[in-house]
Amino acid sequence: MGIAVAPGATSVSVTMGLINPLTNGPLTGATVTTLDMTYTRPGASPVKADATDLGADNAAYSATGCYELDSTNAKGEYRFDFADAAFAAGVPMVSLIVQDSNGDQVGRFDVTLDSQTGDSYAIVNHGTYGNAKLLRTGADGDTGETLSDQLDGLASAQTGGGAISDTITVTVSGTPVAGFDVWVSTDEAGDNVIAGVLVTNAQGVVTFDLDIASGLWAHAQKAGYNATGYPKEFNVAAGGFEWA
Repeated sequence: MGIAVAPGATSVSVTMGLINPLTNGPLTGATVTTLDMTYTRPGASPVKADATDLGADNAAYSATGCYELDSTNAKGEYRFDFADAAFAAGVPMVSLIVQDSNGDQVGRFDVTLDSQTGDSYAIVNHGTYGNAKLLRTGADGDTGETLSDQLDGLASAQTGGGAISDTITVTVSGTPVAGFDVWVSTDEAGDNVIAGVLVTNAQGVVTFDLDIASGLWAHAQKAGYNATGYPKEFNVAAGGFEWA
């Protein structure tokens, strides 16, 4: 399982489901101080710490803190407060690992360090060409924004929120096609999505508001259409793409 966190985020608490290695069912009633919390970052040695007892599910953040949420209604679910250093900028991802007193891995989270994330999020599934991304939906999730504010923020995240407008038209055999999911990234793999997903209208058109004009990759998908040739690298004002 994975989540996305902004690089350099601090005081991050995650809820992780732990599995009993003997039964393959939820691990309940664990003595949290016997658990080890380890994070691994690409190119660096794993960093392990003994878990400490937070004492309550709503306790203030405390590095290496842990608490079992509810052994009856949320079996196997624990809160973990990993150290801020786990989420420092400079790498694309970090793995959070929990081991029991026997050294068995009982839980793991893979965390994408994604600069598009913020305090409030919406899940956007990019299907074949990307993983689920968490896009920030407002300026600050702690400022009591209205639902309208949140939706405005989501709309901005989908279009890109930049000052460079670019229209892409998707055609098949020269005919514009509605219903294509289209998104834009700065890499061929689609790991750094900067705009989308938008859906082509009856004219086969989507319009993005981008921050950059070159080094862009367009991704598109629609059920029943061949994915050959996608994603495509493009610059602003490329105009459109023929779907093979």
